[in-house]
Amino acid sequence: MLRVLCLLRPWRPLRARGCASDGAAGGSEIQVRALAGPDQGITEILMNRPSARNALGNVFVSELLETLAQLREDRQVRVLLFRSGVKGVFCAGADLKEREQMSEAEVGVFVQRLRGLMNDIGGTQRLPRCLGVALAKELIFTGRRLSGTEAHVLGLVNHAVAQNEEGDAAYQRARALAQEILPQAPIAVRLGKVAIDRGTELIHLSTSTLPSSHSSHTESRTKLGTGIQMDELNMVTAPGRGQIQTQIKDNGTTLTPQKGGHCIWDGH
Repeated sequence: MLRVLCLLRPWRPLRARGCASDGAAGGSEIQVRALAGPDQGITEILMNRPSARNALGNVFVSELLETLAQLREDRQVRVLLFRSGVKGVFCAGADLKEREQMSEAEVGVFVQRLRGLMNDIGGTQRLPRCLGVALAKELIFTGRRLSGTEAHVLGLVNHAVAQNEEGDAAYQRARALAQEILPQAPIAVRLGKVAIDRGTELIHLSTSTLPSSHSSHTESRTKLGTGIQMDELNMVTAPGRGQIQTQIKDNGTTLTPQKGGHCIWDGH
């Protein structure tokens, strides 16, 4: 049974430093609260940009980066949960409308900031490693939307849960998972995360047959960062068609698990 949510303090906004799109919405787009009682150590980040379906814009990213920088120094934070304050939406991906108003140089800076926020930009590189090349191409080329059940079957999300009357089934499952992680040894969890992240960074071993004079195969190791940089280059240098391509990448990777995190889909 899930424990009752107890709050150490209410949602509190963090100020974003000056951004081009600042002032569009009245309140803060990123808010934080820490849980108390038996859930002490769990902190929640609320994404609240209803006008753009929580799309990643300048203000949103600035506030989130500032929030994460502060939480990174807080040793009381053991587990971090992301949740949406916008009904029916988690995050719509990159804000393409805002991107249209940026110069090429501004786009480059923004993409770099996104990388600082999440090292998972580069769906064309990560999706094949999760699903295989053929299926990854199919999803990216078609921009197909997957149901929660389909995503779970493919392994793109860890859990799929039936929606409840309150509409927060995914959050409740995520909090239950956080409660499982909370009592585990913090150093062991931290080192395990580092080992997994660094191990997966070594990637995708591909073997190719050499000329007949060679009796063995060679292994080609490609750094994941190289492929991600290619995705970034597409976003920066293709302001016309690139917007469509980026949208397709977003559609194809919406449910891709984030680095060091868990994905849970509520089936809607």
